[in-house]
Amino acid sequence: MKPRAIVALSLMLTTGCVILPPLSRKPLAGKVRITNSDAESIVIGSTDRAVVTNRFGAASMECKSPPALAYSWELDGPRVISLVGEAIPGPGRPWGPMEGRGERELGFFWRALFVAFDERGMVSKKQFMRLAHDKSLDDQLEAWAKLPIRK
Repeated sequence: MKPRAIVALSLMLTTGCVILPPLSRKPLAGKVRITNSDAESIVIGSTDRAVVTNRFGAASMECKSPPALAYSWELDGPRVISLVGEAIPGPGRPWGPMEGRGERELGFFWRALFVAFDERGMVSKKQFMRLAHDKSLDDQLEAWAKLPIRK
């Protein structure tokens, strides 16, 4: 038996819950999902801002100082189905009893590609980010853009 199947069966037997994987890996909101192979076209020190915007279109968010762009998207998250009405957490909900059997979403995965530029308009750094749901995209982009470049 595969490890994932063993874990799923153990959870079902011990908690009365079944965890279902996301139904789709296509973005629910935001820009089209950018993959690692898409981001490989962005070369630090060689790619300029015009090339990035031509390749990926208008950014979801722009930071003026320091200059940076964010391309964000949301992916569907896993769901938990309660077979016995036990406690199941949900987005923004504390642990607590469900009203009988039911299904809850554990949330969405908010992702982004952040791209920063130097004073010449060339890419100085790029990074895929797992975004926090309790902070705005512009706050997260600005905080990231101000971080020193790792060498």
